[in-house]
Amino acid sequence: MIASQLLHGFNIVFAMVGANIAVDLMARSDARASAQALLAVVCDGVGSLLGMLLCGAVFPAYALPGGGHNWPKIYTVPLAMTLLASMLFLALFRERDVKKLPVLEPVPGAES
Repeated sequence: MIASQLLHGFNIVFAMVGANIAVDLMARSDARASAQALLAVVCDGVGSLLGMLLCGAVFPAYALPGGGHNWPKIYTVPLAMTLLASMLFLALFRERDVKKLPVLEPVPGAES
């Protein structure tokens, strides 16, 4: 149980750090704060809501007839989702060369 919690913590930290680095590299400097705010809403808002809804469906599905829950099967669900997300990331992510991205000039008079 403790090992699974440690792995879960590492998963969360690596996902958040990776997402923030990706936003930092992909967003223009004038839109970076907005992109980071959008990431926070998606991860902490919609992502948390979807996670809680999924938990609400998984938890009763693995309830045992005499009471209690089948915890190994419950923990298999986030494990499978993490493995699937990792495979999708490895298969689909392509790092862009930030040196080749076009440099946009600021709009005159829009500086704050």
